[in-house]
Parts: sequence; structure tokens; C-alpha cells
Amino acid sequence: MRHRWPTASASIEDTDATVTIAGISHFVHAQTIEEARDNARSLIAAWARHFARPVYATVTDPEGEWTITVSGDGIARDT
Repeated sequence: MRHRWPTASASIEDTDATVTIAGISHFVHAQTIEEARDNARSLIAAWARHFARPVYATVTDPEGEWTITVSGDGIARDT
């Protein structure tokens, strides 16, 4: 069964990211875009660990937009 709650999204621009999970936004600043992506994925992974299942997220960054699942160990997969 695919769980779609909590809704999650990450908007990444250069070295800044806004991650919104269940309507709560978290701002992340990093040194590089790769670090901003890693930090956003870590926030989503924390929720996945809490729920003991992957969390679906819509991600937008300078390279495009896609939907991924993030597991509790921080592994992201395209859906």
C-alpha cells in the first residue's frame, strides 16, 4: 500500500532549500546545491524513520521537478 501522507515537498535553489512536510516548512542553508539536496533528503528521511516507511516528496530544483520516495536510511528513488 502506498501512503501519500504526510505530503512532502522540497524546493531547492542554489544553496537554499525549503522543505515542507505535513504543512510545516523548514528552511535549510548550505554551502553547495549538493549539500542543500542532502539536507532536504535528510529532513524527509527523518519523517520516514518516524513512520517506519518511505515518504513521497515532490522536489523542484534548477534541474527540474520530479516525485521521489525517501526511505528512513535516506535513500531516494524516483517514483
